[in-house]
Amino acid sequence: MRAAAVVLAGVLLTATTAPAAVVCQRKNGVLVVREACRKKERPADLATLGVVGPPGAKGATGAPGTSGAPGSPGPLLATLPSGATLRGAFVAGGIATAMGETSAGVVSFVFPLASNPTVVVVEQGDATPAGCSGNAGAPGADAGHLCVFVGSAAANEAPFQVFGAADGSDDVRFGAYVFALSLGAGPYGGSGTWAVTAP
Repeated sequence: MRAAAVVLAGVLLTATTAPAAVVCQRKNGVLVVREACRKKERPADLATLGVVGPPGAKGATGAPGTSGAPGSPGPLLATLPSGATLRGAFVAGGIATAMGETSAGVVSFVFPLASNPTVVVVEQGDATPAGCSGNAGAPGADAGHLCVFVGSAAANEAPFQVFGAADGSDDVRFGAYVFALSLGAGPYGGSGTWAVTAP
């Protein structure tokens, strides 16, 4: 073992400038440093020979690295994901000169719905029906519902109606119009909030 240790020391001292990557042991115990062990040699266990000492103490934690560059923007959604909710506000009305005048407030969805929702209008002072939750101050809607909450309405206002934003139909996948209708001359209409949850 003494001869092996002496030879190893000599080899290691002369190997600092060599491109060797492994310490090899011959059958006679001699250690040599090579890029790869030869056929009759085997890789030496440096820990057994006492060349490798015990593990040192854990070092101090390094400083945080710099922030990475921002990633590229993701693609826009084709439709609102199922269960996701959008919320907004509307206002419609004006000063009518006679009964039957109308005004429309626009409800626009940032992302369209995959299918047409059930429309529910909650007039001022009405209890919140099934399919909707909350109130004009905190509107909510169950999946597959568009809930329109009237927060304030003129005395000259008929019940609000909701139609499709695209063509005045019942298709409200992309948004809707909230229509105010005057009951006579004078101020009419009102304002409120809405919530829609994708089916």
